[in-house]
Amino acid sequence: MADNTEMVRSAYEAFARGDLDAAMELAHENFLWQGTTVDGLPGAGLHEGKDAIRAMLMTVADEWDRFEIAADEYVAERDTVVVLGHLEGHAKPTKKDVRVPIAHVWKVTDGKLARVTVLGDTAILAAALDKRPKPT
Repeated sequence: MADNTEMVRSAYEAFARGDLDAAMELAHENFLWQGTTVDGLPGAGLHEGKDAIRAMLMTVADEWDRFEIAADEYVAERDTVVVLGHLEGHAKPTKKDVRVPIAHVWKVTDGKLARVTVLGDTAILAAALDKRPKPT
């Protein structure tokens, strides 16, 4: 458990310092990102494999002048690590600053990051990025 938590912690630390290569070294080749189901939000949907996730993360960066994720608490049980934290950013489309609580659920398999499920307040993010659903 401690090793899994340290691996996830290392991924956040690498991401925070802008070292995506180091973060991706911790992941399986077929790493799965399960993002929000809100169409239009960066990172939404399923993304599988390091190349797909790298490309998706670049689209996230395109939407923000500043984007930081802080892991405030780690909760581990067997091969699952839950991270409770927050996202802070400055959205390019609206020039709004946001602070949003997040939860990330990580699965570790064979000593590598296998999957992450990303949860957060999508209403705040959609408003900041001007991606609110349009009435039909």
